[in-house]
Amino acid sequence: MTLYYVNPDVKEIKLSSLLDYYELDYRDGWIYNHNFFNKIYYLENSEGIYFTNNLKNLSNIFQFEIDEEIEFYYKNTGLIIPPYTIYKNIYRIGPYTMFKIEDNKIIIKDIFPKSNKNKLDIERFEKIIEKSLFELKNTSMNVITLSGGADSSLLTAISYKNNIYAKTITCLMDGLEHEYNKARKISAQFNYPNIKYIPDSDKLNSIVKHYISNTFEPIFDSIYPVMTNMLENIEYVNILDGQGADSILMGLPHNRLVGIYKNYMKFFRPLVQVFEKYEINKGSRLGRYLFRLQKALSSLAHNDVYECLLSSLNFPIIKESNYYMFVYKKLTEINEHYKDIHKVVSYFFTFKVISIREIQKYESLITNKKNVILPFLEDAMINYIFSLDTNELIDKLNIKKPIYDLINNYLPGIIKRNQTSPFFVKYKDYNDYKYDNLFNGKKYCVRDVDIYNFTSMVIEQLKKHIEISSHKQHAGRVMQ
Repeated sequence: MTLYYVNPDVKEIKLSSLLDYYELDYRDGWIYNHNFFNKIYYLENSEGIYFTNNLKNLSNIFQFEIDEEIEFYYKNTGLIIPPYTIYKNIYRIGPYTMFKIEDNKIIIKDIFPKSNKNKLDIERFEKIIEKSLFELKNTSMNVITLSGGADSSLLTAISYKNNIYAKTITCLMDGLEHEYNKARKISAQFNYPNIKYIPDSDKLNSIVKHYISNTFEPIFDSIYPVMTNMLENIEYVNILDGQGADSILMGLPHNRLVGIYKNYMKFFRPLVQVFEKYEINKGSRLGRYLFRLQKALSSLAHNDVYECLLSSLNFPIIKESNYYMFVYKKLTEINEHYKDIHKVVSYFFTFKVISIREIQKYESLITNKKNVILPFLEDAMINYIFSLDTNELIDKLNIKKPIYDLINNYLPGIIKRNQTSPFFVKYKDYNDYKYDNLFNGKKYCVRDVDIYNFTSMVIEQLKKHIEISSHKQHAGRVMQ
């Protein structure tokens, strides 16, 4: 068994070097990866296993081929669930997995945080957050991303309580002026100066193209360019963000969805046929809410709770697809472990969705020596929350209870329970790709036109760079 690390030159390495590169743990023959920021890509062939943290490095020595099945699902969902990537024969090891190497093959298993039926200790919950903020106390170079929602407002309040000096920064989105005004007032209440950021469409498009050309990776989160443009050039070193609170604390719309599914699905099915006929513009606050309602109604019409959940993520339900059945089976495996559909949602989104999608937006910040602090995704928080009884986190349709209970102590009556505003970004130079949604010659309905057009634009860019790389490889072989 030979291991190689490509960065960008090919270097033969020992297992110990791989552990050092990625700060991995090794126990009982298994390698453990808990780090959300690790990007572990690999390719297996007869010569050995090639690892890299940047797919562009592999493109210099191997011919890349986009997997059409994965491309189809990526265009519809904006996601690729690991270990799959957009390319054939290239895989990714995600966070909270363990793996071992046998006969030039990598075997991957999920790591499941221990589940229990413990009661919530709200003081302990707050202490875990406070501990994650400790490194911010000795510097003034701190900025908090403040949306005006419960999670970021809570981090702002706890930072103030712990005498942490910071500024807040808020993105002013079209149709969400009320959210910006609320964030500005919350920031002022805690004596934190607020920085207003307004997205620049031209710069966002430039960031998309730059990222693809430098990584050969698809963009999973359309917020990536916004976060990059907003934060990479600011003077502050530490960036505090509430990412992960919705997924780990059962605060997602999908948690409500599976709760409704279990009790009321028969009632909603007749409404689907009426609602699905209309294409809803997400350019306003009302439009975003109606779009969510339409998607939820459509998802509730499916035959089981896993199909319901995947439909809410815009997965076309195609049982002939190996990738779809892999993801479907993954949900059943998680449920076999936890036997709790809400913990299935929490686990799947935390470790399979946001670990690939939302975490991507911090990459350029880390590259530029920023220190990104995500209190809700630290091991101590994950282990504590999974140890709690589900009823401590969600009661009927009241989601993310610890957050709302705690923020009410700091901002009574200001943050409304269960209220969220979907983040939406407008990009220039969109083509209308929605009529090309084919799988095995059959046309499928595009559930989210904005996702589909954005991801189709990304795929076009990727294919251009793959073609250029292929020509360079061919020219190199001719020269030899």
